[in-house]
Amino acid sequence: MATRLTATIATHSFETTRKSGWIAESLTREPIGGIELVAPEPTSAAVLRRVHDPEYVDAVRNGKPRELAESQGFHWDPGLWEMVCASNGGVIAAAIDALRTSGVSGSLSSGLHHARRVRGAGFCTFNGLVLAARAALDAGARTVLILDLDAHCGGGTYELIQGDERIWQMDVSVDAFDCYEPLGNNQLELIHDASRYQPTIERRLTMAPA
Repeated sequence: MATRLTATIATHSFETTRKSGWIAESLTREPIGGIELVAPEPTSAAVLRRVHDPEYVDAVRNGKPRELAESQGFHWDPGLWEMVCASNGGVIAAAIDALRTSGVSGSLSSGLHHARRVRGAGFCTFNGLVLAARAALDAGARTVLILDLDAHCGGGTYELIQGDERIWQMDVSVDAFDCYEPLGNNQLELIHDASRYQPTIERRLTMAPA
């Protein structure tokens, strides 16, 4: 059974957005058995507006107002829109592929969990995690668990899933940046002792919704 990875090769100069390109090049040069690399369909403004404020989506697309378009921390340029649509489209495609086919899929995307409804934050323009969760629910999933193992807390995801009992957030972080007070279907663990990291994840997963 193949693991599918959707490649989103970004052109922006910020290092985080180039990592997908490095990994894609490595997999092309030295393929790994069982992993298929495919290009995703970029997401659309209409899909983004289901999670994010239309004014913010339009600002990222057009660069106006510039302060809003750059609220995630990037300097805006015309290529930003194409980059973030490809990156977030990859996350959505991976979620749907995992749901419908192999059960295992991934996306070479980054910069997601700090993005809020009305603005970006922490070099995250749009929240592909929530976009993918909503797409999976539309495709027939009963519940979705977002397991966030980024070093920082996912405050944007926390904000965006409030009130939707079908989406759960399990956030295991080592840095308090973008910290929040967990509530309802949000769970947050801040780990300062490396020996507790994996046991905490295992314990939390036993508490995950079915």
